[in-house]
Amino acid sequence: MNLDVVDGTKSKVTWGFSGKNKFPMSIMMLFMSMDKMVGKDFEQGLQNLKNNLNSDI
Repeated sequence: MNLDVVDGTKSKVTWGFSGKNKFPMSIMMLFMSMDKMVGKDFEQGLQNLKNNLNSDI
């Protein structure tokens, strides 16, 4: 995750992941839904980020 300050009241967050899959996983990934596999975790991560940014730290 990268957090860049745009100005005094705004920030830009860049968040993601990447990787390489070896054969045969590379073929299997063509037929698998990444949204179903990690979608819930991404949603929870975004909620955690929102909570952290809105808290009085």
